Amino acid sequence: MKKETLFYVAVIFTVIGLSLIGLGVGKIFNRPCVGTIIGLGIGLCATALILFRIFRRIDAFEKK
Repeated sequence: MKKETLFYVAVIFTVIGLSLIGLGVGKIFNRPCVGTIIGLGIGLCATALILFRIFRRIDAFEKK
């Protein structure tokens, strides 16, 4: 995977994940299956953090 593609995927996962967390927290008292939305949002944010870490390592490795 290219660095740019990896970076864009991580940004998209972060935005979607944080949006789902916000949606889940906003509806926590109105809907019964909000845990799925919150879990999905946390999972996407965790994936984005891992991708950002990989991107940073690849970038540091190529500069040396």
